[in-house]
Amino acid sequence: MTHEKRITRVTIAPKGAEIIDRMAMHVEIDTEGAGEYVAVSQEMGERNSRISIDADEWPLLRETIDEMIARCR
Repeated sequence: MTHEKRITRVTIAPKGAEIIDRMAMHVEIDTEGAGEYVAVSQEMGERNSRISIDADEWPLLRETIDEMIARCR
């Protein structure tokens, strides 16, 4: 049996912050047995938030987010 190394989680946080900082966001590859998807989560004490993104959804979601960011004042 051979093994491979995979990076499945990246944490984005303010510079110098702990990885458990409430401003930290975690981007990870996850699966529930029906194929891999990307999940973005933020641990905010008792209230955690998470979104899951399927690879097929990403192009339109990215385009929509970019459009909305451009509309911000």
